[in-house]
Amino acid sequence: NNPHIDEIIDHPGRVNLFYIFKLPRLLKNIRVRRFDLVVIFHANDPDAAPLAYLSGAPHRMGWAESKLAFLHTMPVRTRVPGVHIITTRLRNLEQLGIKTDDTKTEFFLSYEEKKEAERFIAESGLTGKEFIGIHPFGSKINKWWPEDNVVEFCEMIKKELDRQVL
Repeated sequence: NNPHIDEIIDHPGRVNLFYIFKLPRLLKNIRVRRFDLVVIFHANDPDAAPLAYLSGAPHRMGWAESKLAFLHTMPVRTRVPGVHIITTRLRNLEQLGIKTDDTKTEFFLSYEEKKEAERFIAESGLTGKEFIGIHPFGSKINKWWPEDNVVEFCEMIKKELDRQVL
C-alpha cells in the first residue's frame, strides 16, 4: 500500500535448496528490468550482493563490511559506533544526492488493516489514548530479550511515561 513503491519483486526467502531452484527465475525477473542502481539496505542477507551484481546494474551501493563488498561499486559503512542505523543509512543516501533529516516511520495500511487495528485498540481499552507498541523480538531466538527484561521495560515505560504498552 506504499504509494512510493512502484513494484515489489518477490524474493524466495532463505538461501537453501529450494532457493537454488527458484534462483534462475528471480535472476531473469531482475535482469529484464535493466536497473541503473541497486541500493542494499539490509546488511545481513548473504545473497544481496551477488543478486545486485548479477542484476547487471552499473551502480551498486551496499555495505562495506561485507565479505562480498568487492561486488559493490559504492561500498558504504553500515555500522558506525554511536550512530543510529537509520542516521547512518540516510547519510549513505547522501552520496546519491538524496538528503533528508526526516526519520519518521510511515505505515501504509489497507482499509482492512486499519479496521483490524481499530478493533484491537478498542478491545484493549485504548481508544483515544496514547500508547506505545514494542516488538522485543528478532528473527532469531538469540536476538530476543528475556521475558523478565521485557516486563521490566514495559513497567518502566508505564511509570516514567504514563503510557500503556502493547
